[in-house]
Amino acid sequence: MNKLIVAIIGIFIFASCTPKVKRYEFSGFTQGSTYKVVYYSTEASIKQYEINDLLSEFSKSCSLFDSTSLLTKINNNITDSADCHIIACEKLARHIYEVSEGAYDITSAPLSEAYGFLRKKEINSVNVDSILAFVGHDKLSIVDGKVIKKDSRIAMNLNSIAQGYSVDLVSKFIASKGINNYLVEIGGEVYCSGTKDGGKLWRIGIDKPIDGNMIQGVALDTVLTLKDKGLNTSGNYRKFHIKDDGKRVNHILDPRTGLSSSNDMLSATVVADNTAIADGYATMLMVLGSEKSIKFLEESKDITGYIIYNKNNKIEIFSTIK
Repeated sequence: MNKLIVAIIGIFIFASCTPKVKRYEFSGFTQGSTYKVVYYSTEASIKQYEINDLLSEFSKSCSLFDSTSLLTKINNNITDSADCHIIACEKLARHIYEVSEGAYDITSAPLSEAYGFLRKKEINSVNVDSILAFVGHDKLSIVDGKVIKKDSRIAMNLNSIAQGYSVDLVSKFIASKGINNYLVEIGGEVYCSGTKDGGKLWRIGIDKPIDGNMIQGVALDTVLTLKDKGLNTSGNYRKFHIKDDGKRVNHILDPRTGLSSSNDMLSATVVADNTAIADGYATMLMVLGSEKSIKFLEESKDITGYIIYNKNNKIEIFSTIK
């Protein structure tokens, strides 16, 4: 038989035996929101129940909305023992607290509680000064797995970092299965690894930060491409209260003043090596305001950002994302 024909037959047999890469996708509910996992593999090597179990375990650690979670027990002084998740989140949060000079602070849980963002209740007045007496990350530390408080009323709110951290947990689990091309999204927070079908970069939409834009992806300001990065967008346009006097209270609070953050920032998108970092820094930028956020992004070697702000009643955009 002609050698060329034999070679062609051999190539054909090899190609026909090579497993085909397929797209796998599933979604569910977690942390009061939704999640989505997309990955490319030659087989369905990730089972949805594995992701559900992982996220359920994490909620039992860091959820403020679960009365039996470890974080709730620490906040209520039932225990002082922190697990690996709380320790990791607190360590990163402390770094951002120090970098921001207190503009980002996970011990602001009592403020969020008082303003009704942790549990629904009518809010018309908050005694800020009395609460600020026990707010401040410098009043809390974790040493050898034990939470040390300078005041028993100190409580942590990890919501501004924990969801991003949970994205990273799921991402690490998927990577441990030898999968390199995947997307994990939880409540709008995303990590993208590798590429999607045909080697195309993952595309993530950034919502317009306007009141009434309650559904992700319906009204977009821009679309970014991601590879091996985490992304989070923070804003005040979906979570806020209107008091009886008509004043608006945004869910992002300034822990330095105890008041609702009401600067010129509309939204802050951060891209970082992991989603927990992006999560925390996006919240920090919202509190800092546009001027300080622009300066921070210009000087940062760890993150890039895309901020939208209102300057003299005109919408402005600043970005360091390539």
